[in-house]
Amino acid sequence: MTFRDIAAGALSAAVALTDHLFEQTLDDKHQALGAYYAGQPEGPGGSSVARARLDMDPALADVLGLTPGQVVSHKQLTAILSGRRTDGKDLPGSSRKVRRYKQEGKEDRIKLAGMDLCFSAPKSFSLAWAFAETEAERASLMQCHLDARDAVLRHIEREIGHGRVGANGQMTTEPAKLAWISIEHFTARPTATITRPDPVTGVMGTELYTVRQAGDPNVHSHNIIPNVMVTDSGKVVSINQGLLAPNIHLYGAIYQALLADNLRAMGVRVDLCDEKRYAVLPAIPKEICAEFSKRTRDAEGAAREEAGRRGLDWDAMSQDDRVKFLKGGAKASRKAKTDDLADFQSWQEQAAGLGWAHETVIEGPQASLDDDTRREAVRQTALPLLSSILDRKAVLSGSEVTLQVVRGAIKWGLKALEELKTVSKMLVQHGIEQDGAQTDLVWTEQDGRVKVTTALHIGQELEVIDRTRARAADLSRALTVAEIDQCTDGLDFTTPEGMAQREVMNAIGTGGEFAVAIGSAGAGKSALMSVLTSAWRRRKMKVIGTALSWKIARRMEMDETYALDPLINRLEKGKIAIDRNAVIVIDELSQIGTVHLLKLLRLQQRYGFKIAAIGDHLQAQSIAAGSVIDLLQRAMPEAIPQLLINIRQKTEREKKIAGLFRDGKAGDAIKLKREDGTAELVEGDRAEAIARIAQLAMTMPDATLSTPTNADAMDIGRAIRKLKQETGEISYQETLIKATDNQESEHELSIAQGDCVRLFAVTRSSKGAVLGVNGSVLTVTKVHKTGLDLTTHKGKTGFVSWDALKYGGERVKLAYGTVLTVESSQGLTSDNHISCFPSGTSNVNQFRAYVSASRHRLASWIIVSKGAEMLDISNRLPLGINDPIDDDAIWDHVASNLSRRPKKENAVDLLEQFAELKSGFAQSFQATSRIFENEKSASQARIIKANCQYSHKAGFRAHDVCNKNENSLQYGIKTGRMTSHRQTTLNI
Repeated sequence: MTFRDIAAGALSAAVALTDHLFEQTLDDKHQALGAYYAGQPEGPGGSSVARARLDMDPALADVLGLTPGQVVSHKQLTAILSGRRTDGKDLPGSSRKVRRYKQEGKEDRIKLAGMDLCFSAPKSFSLAWAFAETEAERASLMQCHLDARDAVLRHIEREIGHGRVGANGQMTTEPAKLAWISIEHFTARPTATITRPDPVTGVMGTELYTVRQAGDPNVHSHNIIPNVMVTDSGKVVSINQGLLAPNIHLYGAIYQALLADNLRAMGVRVDLCDEKRYAVLPAIPKEICAEFSKRTRDAEGAAREEAGRRGLDWDAMSQDDRVKFLKGGAKASRKAKTDDLADFQSWQEQAAGLGWAHETVIEGPQASLDDDTRREAVRQTALPLLSSILDRKAVLSGSEVTLQVVRGAIKWGLKALEELKTVSKMLVQHGIEQDGAQTDLVWTEQDGRVKVTTALHIGQELEVIDRTRARAADLSRALTVAEIDQCTDGLDFTTPEGMAQREVMNAIGTGGEFAVAIGSAGAGKSALMSVLTSAWRRRKMKVIGTALSWKIARRMEMDETYALDPLINRLEKGKIAIDRNAVIVIDELSQIGTVHLLKLLRLQQRYGFKIAAIGDHLQAQSIAAGSVIDLLQRAMPEAIPQLLINIRQKTEREKKIAGLFRDGKAGDAIKLKREDGTAELVEGDRAEAIARIAQLAMTMPDATLSTPTNADAMDIGRAIRKLKQETGEISYQETLIKATDNQESEHELSIAQGDCVRLFAVTRSSKGAVLGVNGSVLTVTKVHKTGLDLTTHKGKTGFVSWDALKYGGERVKLAYGTVLTVESSQGLTSDNHISCFPSGTSNVNQFRAYVSASRHRLASWIIVSKGAEMLDISNRLPLGINDPIDDDAIWDHVASNLSRRPKKENAVDLLEQFAELKSGFAQSFQATSRIFENEKSASQARIIKANCQYSHKAGFRAHDVCNKNENSLQYGIKTGRMTSHRQTTLNI
């Protein structure tokens, strides 16, 4: 499901949107058959049909000038889209005549005419509809979609249909009714990007055009909801969109669950897609779905194909001719009105070419479960989905929890929407499994918003806080300043930067058994840690370095280095010789989750080693649940030293730019970079941006490159590789291999002498020597039939067989190593760096932007696809706003993305919210015990007390459960949940 605002404006401005909605995507014959089987009146023909809600509230219909169930004309829909009645008159209510207005010092505020909620059926459903055996089957499938659409729209009405009424400051809410006008479309068409000089100014520009062709089968409904409701008392009010936007994904999933139920009733088998978590029809092969999505994904390929069908050569066209073609000026072999129609004949030919012959998806009555068994099956399906999310996030919204229940309902069925609350309540009653332990859900509701965590998350975070606080206070083995001074030979700590480093270095060294510091990118953290390492070694202590990834850990110059997971695993199994005479140093602390840190703290209790950690909460975040630096700031609010200097960048201007990115002021940073010529919008789309990045990279052989996704890294790597083959740096004698990566994304990889390849696991040569780890980049020095000769950056060479590179799998795990993902580049330093955004910046935030913008010593570049940003901007703007998108607007959009700072919430944050809740809320206690691992130390009694005190402060009736075993004290905490007087389970 997608959601777009519609801007109110002049009638003339709304015509273009009406034209788009009325584009005919199904020929008159099939439209007439559909109306016949649905028992609806036929449309006028020659266009798509817009129909008003059949059961629309009469009072609301009168306000809009509609009749329930009527076919809405082009003129009437244009009036609705402009924010008026169907007769063009203004709607009742205040400010209805205001179409667009400004507020001093703020962005333009746009009056909304309504919104377009678009429900798209799964691709397998669209193919079942397109290839239905009979027209009756096609109509029956369509009715399943229409009934699901109407049911979820009525559900949305119940959720957001509340209007504020009252007077003299005494306001309340009462139920209100929504209207909608539905238009069905049956195909999806791609958007092509054209780059050409302005015919007047000659300045290069980027333009977006829809490829006018039948496209791929894609059944979807546009539902125009006017921004007006009528309350039960007859008051005309606007819609509170703040109630809609947070639940868009949930409502889309509910539509799929309802569609799945309708299909099962028809005798169609439906399942839940393991990968995408949406409904699928197993009768339609997965690979066929992929083939019938290619046109939509590949805009230029679709345009080339369509041109070929018309006897034209896309590649031979000038850019001006391409624009004329896309605008519809080259239709010698086809009629204009047929460009957008579902092309059943073409689809049949495509299917035949794929060797796929389809008959029907109807298999007969589907096996059903009794209600109790089915609800339990829904719960069991939701449990691992919910547990998986809770591994990554400590706090969820109520809709995120309910979404997993809905996905279970897609698989097993949903008799009524009220069952979602029933299964949610079952989750609360039975709890979930997290980290191999059974735990309860804990939630609070405030201002109508539900947040959810688990008792286990709360317990783990409290334990981290208590353990680190206690260990930080133990100064029994702290270094002295004199001991640190003895190890500073050759280093200058007299400069302002050096004194800042010295202050943080002393704080860590003279700190307790757990010491932590915050250090920004390029602050010289490695230098100060090398001094401390020498000081610890003088005490005959073993120093072990660790980080989340092997790549970062291997850079640490210490006695031993490990990635964090292997380190914890080996310590738990006693495979590392370690005792009190050891220090474990954690680098890039922000990438580590709560569970990792807690495991290390428990191992510290067992073995007695010291822990020193350093990182930056404004760089890349942990993919696991929890923000550990925030937890440590709770444990030691005044004790964490910060090193916020910058010695990596060599000029004051570059230091200033990097600092602006760190502070979330990407707009100011980009302004400076535009002045310097190091921020570049590439005319065109992703392909043009990749070509430009490759060209720039060839001018700076020493430059490092980073990009947000593995897919972009792979394609940029291919483009650079092609240029290096032209210069002779990489051989043309290639071996094509079937490869994959850590995300099991399959791809074909051409390997030749001179290639740089990235490893995905610890890799040994045939002689047993370690050549690299996950993230290492090696050079191919020779390709054999049985494997590769690989060379490290230090010149170490060894042979690795293809089988060894499969690491037990079926495909070789390799990728091009020229370009790294942003997260993989953290900790990297180079003279020059290129931040590559060929797919735009919609998936980039402040943390990733800062990492990418701070790798360099001398200079860094930002390369962005103009077409990708334009498309993103146009998709975010309300429909009906057609303001030109110039470079300044695009850079403002990029800066907005790069300044976003999403908060990674901790479970203990909810405890504060519990404490802050005012009247109207009651606290109820639901007991749950979380038994931690056996501990020998009597200090656990102190932790129990601290947990209970912390819980009491937050308003919990908490107490400890102590079970004394033969050699240990087990402890846990009991937490509660927060509900309102009128609610007993999660809202949906």
